Amino acid sequence: MNSKGFDEYGYYGENNPPLPSTDKIREMTEEERKASIEREKANSVVSKAMTNSTWHYQLMRHKNTMSGREYYAIHEYYPMEDGDEWSGAACYVDGDSVEDVKWVLQAMLEDIEKHGVKDYE
Repeated sequence: MNSKGFDEYGYYGENNPPLPSTDKIREMTEEERKASIEREKANSVVSKAMTNSTWHYQLMRHKNTMSGREYYAIHEYYPMEDGDEWSGAACYVDGDSVEDVKWVLQAMLEDIEKHGVKDYE
């Protein structure tokens, strides 16, 4: 084993001691600090929405700002006490089996019937 913790084959094995850090951590710039605070705020909204167990699929009407064309997409919708939230990206349908995909599609159809259409703002 050499001084860097690698064995004779050039691998860092599980029985080798950890390598000391060679990187020095610098202070964040003000721009990085602001971006970090914004990410933390966004993540708390997502986290809050994810812990809300009353989400449902929601058909939403979108309007293309360039062409004015309307189109529809299904989103995850989170009714919240302090204002509703929904996923930024439309849902896609996938599963581990054909039955999983059928189940997701059926859940989407049932939620469209139950909750109708909302405008995506």
